[in-house]
Amino acid sequence: MAIEYFSPILMDYKSWAVATIILNVIFVILLLLIYKKTSKDYHSFSKGKTIATVICYILVLVSQISQLFLIDFNRINFGSDLLFGIMFIFAFILGLVVSFFMIYLFISSIVLIFRTIKKKLYKKNKKEFVVSWLVLIFGNSYSTAIIFLIIFAIISSVLHPMTYEPCGLLIEQVSEDSPAADIGINTGEIIIKVNNQDMLVSEDLVNIISDKSPGDNLLIKTDKSEYNLIIGSNPNDESIIYLGINVFQKYCDK
Repeated sequence: MAIEYFSPILMDYKSWAVATIILNVIFVILLLLIYKKTSKDYHSFSKGKTIATVICYILVLVSQISQLFLIDFNRINFGSDLLFGIMFIFAFILGLVVSFFMIYLFISSIVLIFRTIKKKLYKKNKKEFVVSWLVLIFGNSYSTAIIFLIIFAIISSVLHPMTYEPCGLLIEQVSEDSPAADIGINTGEIIIKVNNQDMLVSEDLVNIISDKSPGDNLLIKTDKSEYNLIIGSNPNDESIIYLGINVFQKYCDK
């Protein structure tokens, strides 16, 4: 096989922004309902709970910011869509603000559950006790991630076809001493055509090399240059053809 792996998953930050906003709006509504339906002793700020919240929030903040450095911006096509750019920034900031209050509510729930069990105040704290357990079950990071993925999948299935279209194969990696490296193909280039056939999706490349053998030629056109590549043999199995590139499905704005 000429290609070591395909990454067809679109890093759809437009859908991410919309899904994040929807999720945080849901959390805001729940926070307001909890604030209205529970006692002041449960949701009011105290020194101990605030300090614990700040410590946890700093850890979350560091984690959130560190994720920005893991983003491969070559995979993102923000285009000229200012609205979604603003939504992306707003979603990130809104998430940080809502996270603080969710962490505080989480800590408040732990404190109330511990106090209720220790002092056996089940009748007095019946409503808050139930709410606290619901917060711990549905407000933790795992449950939140599942809820977000469901929302994201729904939004992406609608928004993605409306805003994106496949437009080539982005070369993520070129293996050393490979046929692609020998002719000067570089990472970051976008494969547009192979043997004069358009390469819009990864399946196009798979189809065109499926009947090729080691030693055959491929005329590869990228957004930077044109290359005449001689197909090699996989170092681990000479019967398998080998190009030495990893590609990622590139999407562009419609």
